[in-house]
Amino acid sequence: KDVETQLHILQTREYGLPKLINERHDAVLHVVRNLIRKGSKKDWKLKIDESVSSCNQLRPDIYMCSPDGKEIIMADVTCPYESGMQAMQESWNRKVTKYEGGFSHFHKMGKKFTVLPIVVGSLGTWWKPTTNSLVQLGIEKETIRRVIPELCSMTMEYSKDVYWNHIFGDTFRKPPMRFGVEKPKGNSWKKEGSEPKGAASSD
Repeated sequence: KDVETQLHILQTREYGLPKLINERHDAVLHVVRNLIRKGSKKDWKLKIDESVSSCNQLRPDIYMCSPDGKEIIMADVTCPYESGMQAMQESWNRKVTKYEGGFSHFHKMGKKFTVLPIVVGSLGTWWKPTTNSLVQLGIEKETIRRVIPELCSMTMEYSKDVYWNHIFGDTFRKPPMRFGVEKPKGNSWKKEGSEPKGAASSD
């Protein structure tokens, strides 16, 4: 049997409550989605956590298609455990490999296709290349500088809840969010405002 470590508790569904681990991920996604809708690419077609191609069943967290249909961006959130810089880089690389490989046909169709990982460590570490990912999603640099502490503190709070839920079990009651912005309950927010009028189809 594996040794019960902080990594196991915060990252695996065997130890951490699956709902809270998913909420941590979705909380980051919710903030980024809201920023995209206010940014320079707000007129792009936007899908959140949906299948976007008949070629496979992959569901990127964020799918964007330019109004002319010539450019596609996919972004995916991950909250890895900070067991060194290599672990953070490997989390980034896995996202690129997954979506570059799964959607290579976009290149063959002559589209500009970009994969943008969004990596925030489960203990609150900001992986610096994520800043460029947010810029390419159309979010202003000043907005990114403001939101980095919010995303990091929010991720830590969700991880804290995962940890204490493991310790206290059914007696644990999730406290209100203090430093971050708690996402709405359920998943209906993923569908809100995702289809601008006149958006182009990708395939």
